[in-house]
Amino acid sequence: MSRFKISFGLLVGVAALSFAGSGCNPASLSYFLFKGDGKAPALYPLKPKEGKKDVIVAVLVTGPINTIEFAGLERELATAIGRSLFEQTKDSKKVVIQMIEHSRLDRFRAENASWRTMRSADIGKKLGADFAIDATVTSISLYDREIGGTFMYQGRASLDVKVYDTVSGAQHSEYYVATQMEQKPSDELPKSQYKGQLIQRIARDLAWKHVPHITDQRVSSANP
Repeated sequence: MSRFKISFGLLVGVAALSFAGSGCNPASLSYFLFKGDGKAPALYPLKPKEGKKDVIVAVLVTGPINTIEFAGLERELATAIGRSLFEQTKDSKKVVIQMIEHSRLDRFRAENASWRTMRSADIGKKLGADFAIDATVTSISLYDREIGGTFMYQGRASLDVKVYDTVSGAQHSEYYVATQMEQKPSDELPKSQYKGQLIQRIARDLAWKHVPHITDQRVSSANP
C-alpha cells in the first residue's frame, strides 16, 4: 500500500511539473487526474432558514434596456437565473434553491402601485422568499464588429447585484457579474438563438456566485 502511495504521489508531482513546464495551468491538472470532479466553492452561499431544508429566492432584474432587441430581457433573465440556481442544486443532498414564480411577482406589482419605491428585501419578504436577488443590468450587447462583410457575435453583459436577507432586511452580499461569450459569425445561427445563449450564460455566471461549480471550460462549456 505504501509503495502505491509513493508511486501515485510521484506521478502527481511529475505531471504537475510537466504542466508547469509546458505553460499549462497546473490548476487544471485535477481535470485529467480526477476527471474534473473538483468544484469551486460558492462565494456567497445561500443557507436555509431555521427549520427549512430549501432556499426560496425572489429574483428582481432591472436595467435601462429600451431597445427592441432586448425587449422582455428583465423577465427572461430573471427566469433563467432562477432555473440555473435550481438546476445546479436540485441533485444536491444539502440545499435546493427555488425561485418565486415570475407570475407572482407580476401580480404583486400590479396590486401594489408603489412597488418601485419598496426595498427589494421587503418585496421578497412579501412574496415569501428567504432572499431577494436584485440584479441591475448595466450594459449588454450582442455584436462585436464586422469582418469581411459579416457581423460577428460576441455577447457581453455586466450586472451589479445585491442580495438581501428578507427576514433581517440586511444585505447578504454584493458583487459584479461580467459575462463575455465566444465570438461567432452572425450567419451561423439566428440572432434570437444567440441572444438566448447569452442570457443562459449570464444566468450561469450569476448562479455560480451562490453554488459550488466546475470551472474547467471543457466541462462547463457544455452548459452555456
